[in-house]
Amino acid sequence: MSGSAADRRFEFTAHAVAMMAERAIERSWVERTVLAPDQTEPDPSHPDMVRRFWTEGAGHENDI
Repeated sequence: MSGSAADRRFEFTAHAVAMMAERAIERSWVERTVLAPDQTEPDPSHPDMVRRFWTEGAGHENDI
C-alpha cells in the first residue's frame, strides 16, 4: 500500500455517519481499521469481500 493514512481520503455516506454516531464509532477508528487491520477474514455472505478488524479501540471490536 503506497502513501500514508494522511494521503488517503475517506468518504462516508450519510447512513454510515449515522450508524457510526449511533454506535459511538470514531471516523479515525474506521480509517485505521481499513488501512491497518489487526485481523482479516473472508465475509461469509460475500466471498469477494474481506472483513477487517481492529480490537484496540476503547473496548470496541471494529468490524469493517
